[in-house]
Amino acid sequence: MRKGTCYNYISTLLREFKKFESNITKMFNLSPFQYHVLNILFIEKELSMTEIANELGITKGRMSKIVKALEERGFLIKKISMKKSRRYDFVITEKGEDVIMQVERLLCENEKALFDNNDYKMEQFKSFLDHLIEKLEMLNE
Repeated sequence: MRKGTCYNYISTLLREFKKFESNITKMFNLSPFQYHVLNILFIEKELSMTEIANELGITKGRMSKIVKALEERGFLIKKISMKKSRRYDFVITEKGEDVIMQVERLLCENEKALFDNNDYKMEQFKSFLDHLIEKLEMLNE
């Protein structure tokens, strides 16, 4: 068993997860950030560049490069916002949705393997993570 603080365990887990995520997204010729942008738009449907950048915790400059690459590949489009007529929002395209569904399918298969196909273990872990997230959000306020 590893030794150290919970922080060390979480840091190791995050580092290994980022490697795993990167390997999965590379299969679809996406960076992890490109995947996250598409996933956010898949869920939220329509957001501005600023809203997406804030959600990911990155600068608008970096966000601009990510969005441009995704637009060029036909994964998202820019359109006049339904919320505010003076701004542009981004919307995922059908092609982008197809990629997200393929990535999600692969992630789910791997998630099941991580928990030895034991749904009960997986649900317990998710419940524990929810609890940790709530505590961290309270500490960060």
